[in-house]
Amino acid sequence: MRMVRQNTTAQYLLFGSTLILIGLTIVLFKPVALAVIGFLSLVTLTFHFDLFASTHDRHFLNEADFILQLVLVVTTLTKLFLVARPHLV
Repeated sequence: MRMVRQNTTAQYLLFGSTLILIGLTIVLFKPVALAVIGFLSLVTLTFHFDLFASTHDRHFLNEADFILQLVLVVTTLTKLFLVARPHLV
């Protein structure tokens, strides 16, 4: 008999906060706000490894959250460098 793994509330909250941060990254264009979101994206990536047992787990929420975390980090840092480039000179 196969056990069905239940997701915890913390895992759902992490997934939701990742979606909110992606939305803010798309909408905002201020370098300071993007820098804060970039820092928070690294923090949420760390939380992912704390809340989910392994990246080898093929559970949908684990895979979806991990992919969104990577997209968030890359998107935020790329947009930050593009938006802040005129201010760095």
